[in-house]
Amino acid sequence: SHRKAARPGGGVNFSDLDDGLSISFGQGHNAAGFEHFQKGRVKAAEEEFQLSIQLDNRFIAALNNLGVVYLSVGMYDRAEARIAEALELDPDFAVLLNNLGLVHLFLGNLDKARTLLEKAYSRDPQLGAAALTLGDLYYMNQETEKAVSYWERLLGLDAMAELAARRLKYRKAEVG
Repeated sequence: SHRKAARPGGGVNFSDLDDGLSISFGQGHNAAGFEHFQKGRVKAAEEEFQLSIQLDNRFIAALNNLGVVYLSVGMYDRAEARIAEALELDPDFAVLLNNLGLVHLFLGNLDKARTLLEKAYSRDPQLGAAALTLGDLYYMNQETEKAVSYWERLLGLDAMAELAARRLKYRKAEVG
């Protein structure tokens, strides 16, 4: 089930060639899918990612990105299947670990989510999405000291610093 209050913000990561992934025949469709998704055309994005996977069923970026599309529309079982498929191809890829952790967070599998997110963060401490979501997860579990420690780690990462600062400010306002 989907619980709006439990949704962490900014925790999903798309994959592209900058992630050091190999070139694929499905690359053009993956890029088109990403562009469609950024413009809010979820169905078109899904179709492009599926075409990319049809051309190369081992294209990690397309598998992940299709999983992210499914995650964004609450199709958690499909998201889990696609991201897990990508993770089988690269079990230590932090982005995939993070995204599968998010799926489990939304499914309410908090222990599995925590394990995956912590593994993602340990593989890549610069992955702000993992630190942000771990902070949110600990906060939801009322482990505020752990939450704050993860959010504070984000202050040094440009892309996530603003989100972390907002969470810390909100937490400080709660305490009084």
